[in-house]
Amino acid sequence: MVRPFLTDEQIRVLRLRARGLSQKEIAEILNTTRANICVIEKRARRNIERALKTIEEWKKINSKVEIEIKEGTDIMDIPPLIFNKSNEEGIKVKYGFVELVEHIRKSVPGKIEKRIVKEPLRIYVSETGEVIFD
Repeated sequence: MVRPFLTDEQIRVLRLRARGLSQKEIAEILNTTRANICVIEKRARRNIERALKTIEEWKKINSKVEIEIKEGTDIMDIPPLIFNKSNEEGIKVKYGFVELVEHIRKSVPGKIEKRIVKEPLRIYVSETGEVIFD
């Protein structure tokens, strides 16, 4: 059996938190301190974040499309680049034009100023049409 990135204790705490219990309530149930529950939850969330970043890197590694966008590019010029390169690889992008522009803005907000790319960015498209940014 493959062990998850979370301990049994972390899973238990996260499940109780998901049910709406406070750290204090969980501490009482597990016969420990609220501070201990806080540490357990913090470590669990950090492990989850690391696992998600690992999955994101794995998606980039396995992407069929990789596009380098240069500084100074208008954000409105990016979707056609993505669509064209993806079509060449036989991949249907999950987004329409407007959705893709919004996805870009949300995914790399620090790299876009108004409509212009402030610093180079790399775009990946998975086999399933997911668009990922670096």
